[in-house]
Amino acid sequence: MPIYEYRCENCEKVTDFLEGVGDGIIKKECKYCGSKQLKKILSASAVRVSSGGVIGSQNSKTCCGRNERCDMPPCSGGACIR
Repeated sequence: MPIYEYRCENCEKVTDFLEGVGDGIIKKECKYCGSKQLKKILSASAVRVSSGGVIGSQNSKTCCGRNERCDMPPCSGGACIR
């Protein structure tokens, strides 16, 4: 089942939902503030292509090329690990 992310228009935090085909209507509300004012956002994928084809992740590097998260966003929030 795919996971979709939604940004809360009230607190602007991101909440994800597991949505399967045939699950019917899923009640979506922000996990942080309970608001139902959510907007679906495009999620970044963690795929790398090399001469050998798709590999998957970028050897667990962050978006700035480090092995560990730095103190600055987006690394510090965990959204940057690929």
